[in-house]
Amino acid sequence: MKNGPMTALAFFLVLLIFGHTVMLAVQVINGRLLLSRARKSGESVIKGVNAIYKMVNYIAAIAAELFFTGAIGWIIFRYKMDTVSGLLIWTIALSLGLSTVIHIIALFTEKNVYLTPSGLIYFLGRFKFADCRFSWDSSDTADSLSDKLYVYKKKDKFPFVASFEDRETAHRIVKENSVKQQ
Repeated sequence: MKNGPMTALAFFLVLLIFGHTVMLAVQVINGRLLLSRARKSGESVIKGVNAIYKMVNYIAAIAAELFFTGAIGWIIFRYKMDTVSGLLIWTIALSLGLSTVIHIIALFTEKNVYLTPSGLIYFLGRFKFADCRFSWDSSDTADSLSDKLYVYKKKDKFPFVASFEDRETAHRIVKENSVKQQ
């Protein structure tokens, strides 16, 4: 290896980027499998909207990933590298490419959430009733049901927020399956 510091930097980036991409892919696959199982089992599945979804975040992530993939591609073709450095740089480029594909899919699918008797399924997994606190927005009038559901993981200060058009069914599912938190 001629260039030790650059190889060390490339190795660190591979660990960081490849690890993040693999974790992201596993979460997305888990979310899809959970939704598929819920639909196949005949459970009530209520479709809702992820209220904290922001399309601009995904567009910015995609643009950044495309830029860095292009920059790394330019480095690959511009400079002659030894085998180890080349392999590390190619791994970074492929990881960024896969991450870009995942973010493009998320651009169109993360806005949807699904409430089931086992919990709230979203793009990256599930909030289980046994592990989270579910509460409805109380700002609406007493005679109408709220459409906004707040989901708190244990000890989280900021909730995951979802809204549902089928309010009656959503309220019934949460009431029947919600675990009282102490």
